[in-house]
Amino acid sequence: MKKNDGGRVIPKGSSVRADRNPTLRTTCAVCEKSIPTHVESSEGIRETWPLVVSDGDGSRVLARCTACHEAGRQPGQTETTA
Repeated sequence: MKKNDGGRVIPKGSSVRADRNPTLRTTCAVCEKSIPTHVESSEGIRETWPLVVSDGDGSRVLARCTACHEAGRQPGQTETTA
């Protein structure tokens, strides 16, 4: 699968794409797992989920991994076991 980026065609798996380039990665705001900075538009293949949080200084956008997103975990929330 190829993706068009500003007139250039970048093949999937290329080192210039965030999913394969270690310099274009961030950490999950909940579990600190390394995830791509790029947010795929298709939810079926998405690894990074944006999370908008508001505090006294305004709003910030944080990143969550799929596991934390699906579990509904928030930054600062510890994982609980049943």
